[in-house]
Amino acid sequence: MLSEAKKKPRVAAKGLNESLELVNISHSCRTPPKKPLISKKATITAFLKFANAHLDT
Repeated sequence: MLSEAKKKPRVAAKGLNESLELVNISHSCRTPPKKPLISKKATITAFLKFANAHLDT
């Protein structure tokens, strides 16, 4: 698997999985879910707090 990844460094996990299946090696492919690190409400409140603290008055 490492040699295959070194040959084609931009290959996705799915492509590596297909090449491993050709030589009868099973490997599970899991990608983590894509989600924001913090909630939108927390982002807005943090932004407003920063903006209010840095107002030019």
